[in-house]
Amino acid sequence: MNPSDVSTLAKALEEMADALCVKAPGKAGLGVWLRVLQHQPIGKVIDAVDEWVRTKPKMPTPADILGVLSNRVSSKIEAHSATRQAIAHFERPAPGSIAHATYLASFRRISDCLPDLRRPSLALDSEAAREAQAERAAIAAQDEPL
Repeated sequence: MNPSDVSTLAKALEEMADALCVKAPGKAGLGVWLRVLQHQPIGKVIDAVDEWVRTKPKMPTPADILGVLSNRVSSKIEAHSATRQAIAHFERPAPGSIAHATYLASFRRISDCLPDLRRPSLALDSEAAREAQAERAAIAAQDEPL
């Protein structure tokens, strides 16, 4: 989270407090929220706040929002692990056979959908990677002469 995201977080917390009919955190409370969530992207924090409002009837603590974000990462890891296990249990046909060629083609299609395991930060957060790539493209487009 960047210092410029403070107003965005404050507005989201005020909206949530209004929706739940409770008092919004003050300046000191907002400071706690910022310290706890400082390493999280603001977009993901806002999504977690929105998810909380949709599913819970009470005002969350910063730890509750951090828990929502952690559960999302855990779900991604579990889904990736299940996919890898399914691939590992698949019996490979004899090399040189038509079945082997079909297997290789299927495996390539499946592996193209999987995150790159050599770069775990991108494997767990491909959305952030796409956002960073889009940002770099936008910056590059601004540098081009008219």
